[in-house]
Parts: sequence; C-alpha cells; structure tokens
Amino acid sequence: MPKKSKSIKKTDVKSQKAWLKKAKPSLYKIETKELNKTILIVGEGQTEKLYFESFPVLTMTVKVIDLKGQTKLKLIESTQSIIDNSNVRYDEVWCVFDMDFKQGKKEFADFDNAIDKGEFLGYKIAYSNDCFEL
Repeated sequence: MPKKSKSIKKTDVKSQKAWLKKAKPSLYKIETKELNKTILIVGEGQTEKLYFESFPVLTMTVKVIDLKGQTKLKLIESTQSIIDNSNVRYDEVWCVFDMDFKQGKKEFADFDNAIDKGEFLGYKIAYSNDCFEL
C-alpha cells in the first residue's frame, strides 16, 4: 500500500509560505440552507392542494392536505387536530384559504377570527382574494 501523504508539506510550514497565511477573515458571507425541513400546508380546497403540489421541492418535505371546503375557523381547528394526531414534527405549519365575498360582514368576521386564532397558535397564514383564482 502506498504511504499516506499530507496535503501541506513540512517544508512549506517551516518556510512560512504565503498561501498558508491568512491575513484577515473573508468578507464574503457563507450561505447555508437548512435541509430536511418538514412543512405542513392545510388548504380549504382542492385548488390550494394542486397549486402547492405542482412545485418540485428538493430541500424539504412538504405535506399538503385538502380539507374540502371547510370554513376558515374550522380549518384552523382541523389543523390543530391533524398536528395532534400526527407522528411527524412539522417545522412550519401553514393554513391557506380564500377570501370570498359572498356573505358580507359574517365572512369578514370569520376571516379575521381565523387569522387571529391561527397566528395565536403559531401557524403561518396565507390567503388569496377572488382575483387570484381568475
């Protein structure tokens, strides 16, 4: 078997070669990415599920769940039960729903209460308006 060699010669160290000296730390920022992050996205309809599943994501695991048209507050409550009944620990939890203008003030109150409750529980909230889907 050949003898293992070191990458730096002893003679270079003794003569204090310039490439072995580092005058000052690098000014360039080293960019790092977190790998294997797990994200749960809970949507109120099929549109959200199809949208988020269309993106290829290599650096994390994304689980998208369709709750088939539940109200916004019910979506927040269902998200809590999904997390409680799951064996997986999620790094981020997103609740995604639409802002529809069908029922007037009741719809606005439900929308605002869902956002407040979701943020209180530590979820990230994303919502779209009617124009987004068109």
